[in-house]
Amino acid sequence: LGILATTPSNEEFIIVSIDKDLYQIPGKISKDGIAIDEVSEKEADYWHMFQTLTGDATDGYAGCPKVGVKTAQKILGDHINVPLLDLWMRVLAAYAKVGFSTAEALQQARVAKILRHSDYNSKTGRVKLWQTS
Repeated sequence: LGILATTPSNEEFIIVSIDKDLYQIPGKISKDGIAIDEVSEKEADYWHMFQTLTGDATDGYAGCPKVGVKTAQKILGDHINVPLLDLWMRVLAAYAKVGFSTAEALQQARVAKILRHSDYNSKTGRVKLWQTS
């Protein structure tokens, strides 16, 4: 869904879903099929880091131990205009605080990530794993 919604096109794509995870995808999203929210790339990156911290039991990944919604908001701040690298450094610090390595944080970031067009090579069918640079 993320790949399709972010593929360059002359058509307009709108994701209709109640799943909060889809706010990781820059573009248009509607929870009810009526009201439409526009998600910027920075907002989408923020939500990816948020999900990396909080995890998602429904999707089968834990996130950072002892970090729920309120703690994630404190760690990342309430503003979504923080550069992705700064958000990632905050995520790494939270994982380090509970004794987890950078590799463990990276694994959670990768399973939390909803792929975008830029993460997929349609010619080879290969996915580019998420990394900070």
